[in-house]
Amino acid sequence: MVQGGSPDGDKPRDVDPIQVELDRIRARQQRNLKRTRRILAVTAVAIVLVIGFATYSYIDSIIKSGPGDSDRLAVEFDFVNGTSNWTLIVTSSTRQFDLGSVKANLFNESGIVQSPLSDVALSSLTAANWITYHVRYEKVNNETVVLDGARMVIDKAAYPRAYWFALVYQSQIIGQMVLR
Repeated sequence: MVQGGSPDGDKPRDVDPIQVELDRIRARQQRNLKRTRRILAVTAVAIVLVIGFATYSYIDSIIKSGPGDSDRLAVEFDFVNGTSNWTLIVTSSTRQFDLGSVKANLFNESGIVQSPLSDVALSSLTAANWITYHVRYEKVNNETVVLDGARMVIDKAAYPRAYWFALVYQSQIIGQMVLR
């Protein structure tokens, strides 16, 4: 045993070197334990923040896109009000729809389909069939799919103001426009 004095200068006390070393080891272990707990707490907070942000981003994307938007089928038009014809110009399409698969429909202001243009394939709306349908689909470069720049010419005398035009693909309306 080693003799040592107390801090207040009283009589010396016995100090066991093994006990001193054990006390130092315990103190180091306590510091390491505190450091480990701090690291684990920071890591847990970071994980919670990442999961929260991911969840928020996912929910936000669902809200912004709307139901089924990721596989949304659509054709959008520009509208030209000519003297004797309405002209719809394709400005964008979410995919290249086959002209034989896309059907054209014209409805009156009451929503009743107007014969003879009821589920007629775009490929049938040619200049040769103008007399029958009073609608003509004008391709861009002799394509077989709907492309930007293609035009739908509609006879104003047969289909006056307030009628509306719709494109249908597999029973789903993919594009529509009110003739105005």
